[in-house]
Amino acid sequence: MENVHFYVIKRGHRERIVCQIAEKAVAQGHRVHVRVPDMQAAESLNTQMWTFRDQSFLAHSLGESPSPHVRVTIHDAWLPQERDVLINLADDMPEEYESFNRVAEVVGPDDVTKNHGRARFRQYRELGFEPELHEIVK
Repeated sequence: MENVHFYVIKRGHRERIVCQIAEKAVAQGHRVHVRVPDMQAAESLNTQMWTFRDQSFLAHSLGESPSPHVRVTIHDAWLPQERDVLINLADDMPEEYESFNRVAEVVGPDDVTKNHGRARFRQYRELGFEPELHEIVK
């Protein structure tokens, strides 16, 4: 794995930031997997990806069998091997993090999410990574 980025949201919606990160990664030619805490969160993010831009949408697949042309997948447990960017919304660090070139941890503004994010930040440091911190104030 090349690097880990933590996006700490001070204000705003976590799902919208995830859409923006995924859109930028796809524009750079990456294949993205968004790991969510549960399928309810997956459904909510699914809706956001269809509507977060007025003039377009972010093509994605919800579930385990994406079409080969789909560059973004969303799931709560399944981690596809053919993706190179992981966006993690789950509270824990995925065991398969090393199979991705980049990891984006998106931490929301609430205390519970922040505490889980801090724990993951420490875990990455203990593993020898120096996560980059980005504060989002939107």
